[in-house]
Amino acid sequence: MKTLILPLLLASAALSFAQEKEIPMRTFEIDSKKKDGTRIGAFLTGETIVIEYVEGHWVAYPGWKHESPDEAKTPQHRIALYHRKAGGEETIVEFPRETKGNPWKHLVDKQGNYYLRIADPVIDANEGKVVYKIGVIKPEK
Repeated sequence: MKTLILPLLLASAALSFAQEKEIPMRTFEIDSKKKDGTRIGAFLTGETIVIEYVEGHWVAYPGWKHESPDEAKTPQHRIALYHRKAGGEETIVEFPRETKGNPWKHLVDKQGNYYLRIADPVIDANEGKVVYKIGVIKPEK
């Protein structure tokens, strides 16, 4: 009986540790026609934004093939993270492909509002919507 207790306690401790490390994620729909993109939150310097593709396809030009931003070979079909500040927006990064099941992380170095949108600078002819999950890792104190 004693030999079973220790493995059960170790398994329980490992499970508790894994659950503490789980990051709560919220789902956001990003419309390719929305010039301002989709606000994903206000983040503080030192926090880490966790971003994962869920589903959807879009296209920057009518007649072109719709693509998932998570697999897009066309630069305009990628997704970009933007930081909004007084006086305009700043592109932070067009992040890597293949984030589905492998979330991408961005360390916030500028406090403020962050948005996701299609990387295409001309919004008029875009079609489609995509869905991403977003989470945040707070810095340890």
